[in-house]
Amino acid sequence: MTEYIQVFSSVVNRDTAEKIGESVIEKKLAAIVQITGPVKSMYMWNGSILKGEDWRIVMKTKRALYESLEAEIKRLHPYGVPEILAMPVLEGNKDYLNWISKELG
Repeated sequence: MTEYIQVFSSVVNRDTAEKIGESVIEKKLAAIVQITGPVKSMYMWNGSILKGEDWRIVMKTKRALYESLEAEIKRLHPYGVPEILAMPVLEGNKDYLNWISKELG
């Protein structure tokens, strides 16, 4: 299994995205957080198609920190069922990956 992952989530507004981002960086659960948005979201919820705008959060971290990162996102996230998805980093700039390790302690 790869040592590094990218974790994706989305929230309803920029302020919430920044709150989550600052918290996970301060707690050394992610080395970098990137926020983009708004993005258009459409999904089925309780039998109805819902549409709205979300802000995407991408967090770079180590696989070993995933459970703690997920818990922190859930603690701060306003949704009952938040999107939290982890994708492996298969290859990467070794200097960048070393920087991630250094930032996470």
